[in-house]
Amino acid sequence: MATKKKKFNPAGEGFDMDSALGHGMERDDTGHMGSVVPTSLKQMQDLGLPQDSYMILKGAKHPTFPLAVDAELKRGFKVIQRGDRFFSVPQDFQE
Repeated sequence: MATKKKKFNPAGEGFDMDSALGHGMERDDTGHMGSVVPTSLKQMQDLGLPQDSYMILKGAKHPTFPLAVDAELKRGFKVIQRGDRFFSVPQDFQE
């Protein structure tokens, strides 16, 4: 019997495991998995995102979402919302 995939809710508490695995992500030795994946060309075009942007994999209510936002700030990016998803873009990106 096939298992039904749970749809990721960007406003919820979950993690977009399908996108993470689709980008070849794996857990590190501590069990941690990254928080972002590169934004697709289609997303960049459809949402007006810059070339150097990333899609956030955690929902806004995920317990460590604030840590992901802080990590993006430390690497020179900011988190914005486009559509129902959150993206990390260079801090100088004009919305």
